Amino acid sequence: MSDVAVRLELEALNRIGELERLSAAVDRFLDNMKVDAEIRYAVLFAVEELFTNVVKYAFDDQEPHRVGIQLLRAGSELALTMEDGGKPFDPTSAPVPDTTLALSERPVGGLGLFLLRQMSSRMEYWRIAGSNRIRVHFTLPDTA
Repeated sequence: MSDVAVRLELEALNRIGELERLSAAVDRFLDNMKVDAEIRYAVLFAVEELFTNVVKYAFDDQEPHRVGIQLLRAGSELALTMEDGGKPFDPTSAPVPDTTLALSERPVGGLGLFLLRQMSSRMEYWRIAGSNRIRVHFTLPDTA
């Protein structure tokens, strides 16, 4: 693959029914880029986790709100960016769940973001002009 950046930009409403369409578009992009199965799984997991969190928690009303998704492949890095105008939430500062506790003793939530941190090379968050912007980076193997 050359060092030319390749980008996919998508928009969706904060409706869980949009997830299938988003995931399919991202999967096609990753397939066209010949991204290996491990990174592909991680990116699709990230899309599902982040988008589901926006749908469930970002807004206090039931009105439709725009969610922007961008994938950018540049060299050996793939970056997923998701942006929403919901309540401020920094997933990079979410507490790490205590995985030593029995399932019945653990509070609900947080495991998806924990797993996402483990699968990605790094995560960044910004609050810009009333919007949350999370970027998740994945390092591609040399063969991708």
